[in-house]
Amino acid sequence: MNSLPPVPVMLRRCGPLLDSVRFAVTFLKWSTALAVVGFALPILLARQQMEPSDLRDASIFVAVLVMLQLMGSASYWLLMSESGGKKDLCLFLRAFRSDASSDQLRAWLKAAMGPDWHLGGIRPPAERTSLWVTLLSPLFTGLKYLGSRQFEMVAPDHNWMARLLASFAQTRMVFIDIRDVTPHVLDEIRLAWQVFGPQRTLFIIDTTRSPEAWKDTLHQQLGADRTQFRLLIWQADAATFVPQVQFLLAQIPSGTASVTPEALAFVHGKVGPENWDVRPIDRAWVQALLQQLVLAAGGGLLYLIHPWARMLGFGLLGLEALHLYRVAWCRARRQRLDALAVNPAGPPSAKRLWGSLALMLTILASPILFMIVATIMMVASAGENIARARITKAEAAMSQIGMALTMYQARGGQPPTTEQGLDALLFRPSFAPVPRYWTKLLEELPMDPWSHPYRYESPARRSTTDPYDLWSTGPDGIDGTADDIGNFNAQ
Repeated sequence: MNSLPPVPVMLRRCGPLLDSVRFAVTFLKWSTALAVVGFALPILLARQQMEPSDLRDASIFVAVLVMLQLMGSASYWLLMSESGGKKDLCLFLRAFRSDASSDQLRAWLKAAMGPDWHLGGIRPPAERTSLWVTLLSPLFTGLKYLGSRQFEMVAPDHNWMARLLASFAQTRMVFIDIRDVTPHVLDEIRLAWQVFGPQRTLFIIDTTRSPEAWKDTLHQQLGADRTQFRLLIWQADAATFVPQVQFLLAQIPSGTASVTPEALAFVHGKVGPENWDVRPIDRAWVQALLQQLVLAAGGGLLYLIHPWARMLGFGLLGLEALHLYRVAWCRARRQRLDALAVNPAGPPSAKRLWGSLALMLTILASPILFMIVATIMMVASAGENIARARITKAEAAMSQIGMALTMYQARGGQPPTTEQGLDALLFRPSFAPVPRYWTKLLEELPMDPWSHPYRYESPARRSTTDPYDLWSTGPDGIDGTADDIGNFNAQ
């Protein structure tokens, strides 16, 4: 035992059990931040090259996407995270084969412990999701594990006991269900007793045997004095069970347990020295990085097949996330209803449940919102296009009139006067100056696109290139305003 490295060194090597739900919440926060940056960055980089109207439309579209992303993330976060600050961790150790028959026990335990505790446990290997599902999205794994009877903490088979020991160092107390004991559970009992001792260990029993008989069994397994064992008797009677749990919890010392060298030596005898270190693939940040790479590579491959294939692929992932959300929400709702009969203060929080659902329903209604926003943008864009087309039409008409005025000046030595006006292009002037070689240069004088006559003045007061001013009063039909269009605008 003295040859082993210090306890903190060994615990850092293996790390604690991975809480898949909390990891999914952390992943959700980071992926949301990356998505928001991904939406906004192209707009920020290209804003100098974009037309104001295009920049406005793109900004509105990105704002809608960011809003939906934040609402979706908040919906999942409210469902998967717990209210309040940091909670005391309590581990539940049991034989995996008893999970199906002890749903009510764990539900009542969670309710009786209230909102200040987090009850966690190891997930059976047969119930773990595959690595490929986790790489598709840790959110899928977190939703599947949330509130399930198999708990949410996972570890590889080769060093699960070492990682359990590291989790013990972060745990305040432990429940051990000794109604069904397997060799694995027996190892967990011995390890937990060395770490938590009599003050932080509660053994769950039932009424099939007397408390003294259960203590005799524990004495044979652990060798400790019978008076040290603290028992929690499981009875399907809330009036008896809940006060019993709360009374025992009130006697648990604050803080977390201390891992002793003896416990480290016990685990070292079970886990080979070469298996203590966490493999890179088992680290949460490596899985998150691989998930991003898999998603990017898969999206790129689908895009090479067809752009719609990528949209279909991501759409299917979204539908699966919605399905898992529905299942997890219904499961949490059932737990809440069960908790109301036991301890109304117990988790999960009703406010967070309904808040999460309200956000999700809002997101599901977002296609209608999108259609409304898209219609508004299309109408606005169409209005701008019509306005631009009218300006272009006015400029073209004035260019044609300008060519006629140039020909008039070439034949008469000067353009028509203000008094003669543009009618001089259609009719021979009746007063001087009259061109010597006058001919009809226009069939008719067009109206501008807003049904107003074009204005003409000679000599010019605003144009510096032509001897005359030719203009339209623009959309408002008022002369001298900012929307006037004429041969002086470019000056």
